[in-house]
Amino acid sequence: MHTATLPILGRTAHVSIPALGLHDSIARVDTGAFGGALHAKVHGVIEEKGKRYLRFSVFDGVHPGTTERIFQIETFTQKRVRSAHGQVEMRYKIPLTLVINGQSVTTEVGITDRSTMKHSFLLGRAAIAGNFLIDVSKEI
Repeated sequence: MHTATLPILGRTAHVSIPALGLHDSIARVDTGAFGGALHAKVHGVIEEKGKRYLRFSVFDGVHPGTTERIFQIETFTQKRVRSAHGQVEMRYKIPLTLVINGQSVTTEVGITDRSTMKHSFLLGRAAIAGNFLIDVSKEI
């Protein structure tokens, strides 16, 4: 796609993750991060009927009255990731389709505790590259 026709994101963007029931969350756009990161609690890897699943829970902190929801997914990986604090940690990654400012993008997202962060979702280069331009002077 020619850059003149790419939509522009600011420092933050509206992101929905329909598969997890998360809608209109405000994500932090971070061109310094390769992948995305979702605030979630990992409950572990379980085995059912000979298949392995990653079990995790998410909480929609955007909409009052919502509760923690538990999910399990068969497609996942575990990779070394350097955190924002410079520490290398193992993190589970799952493929998700995100809706960013109305545009669907499929990318790999890390599951991690972002409870101390202002935004529960971090949008990295993998989802942005070729799909959006960034204007850091813009907020949403």
